Amino acid sequence: ELVQIFRTNTHSKYIREFGVEKLEVAEPIKWKAGKDVTFSEVKVKAKGKKKGNTKKVPRPSFFKQFRNLPGEELDDDERQFLSMELMEESDDEIDDDQMVEFLLCQYYEFADQLRGTVIPRSARVYTGDVFPSDDESGDMNMDDDDDDDDDDDES
Repeated sequence: ELVQIFRTNTHSKYIREFGVEKLEVAEPIKWKAGKDVTFSEVKVKAKGKKKGNTKKVPRPSFFKQFRNLPGEELDDDERQFLSMELMEESDDEIDDDQMVEFLLCQYYEFADQLRGTVIPRSARVYTGDVFPSDDESGDMNMDDDDDDDDDDDES
């Protein structure tokens, strides 16, 4: 069972806005040996040795949001991605606190969407009734010129 606890604080008792201050995971995920999808093992050859060692390298994963924030360190890939994401909004230097605040808001919005839409209608989400694909919208794309290419090549 994956349980996230979001600690929030209202900015004012007169305004219904609140901020997410902390994310706690009730119990961390206990991965079986070699099954942790948040890391990949990369073989590193040592100089002068025939056998190399393995090194754990972080990789993107849905399960990264099941961790305590603030508290756990952001890896370099996350920092790079978040810096690019946040630089679009501001030209100022981005620090770890701003990155964690951004992640907390993103994780909260995702969890709220999951709790409010996906879980109560899980069978309909699975069958595609809740979020229909673009192909089923009924709009035909009139810009497709694939059928008109026959007469262009004849001379």
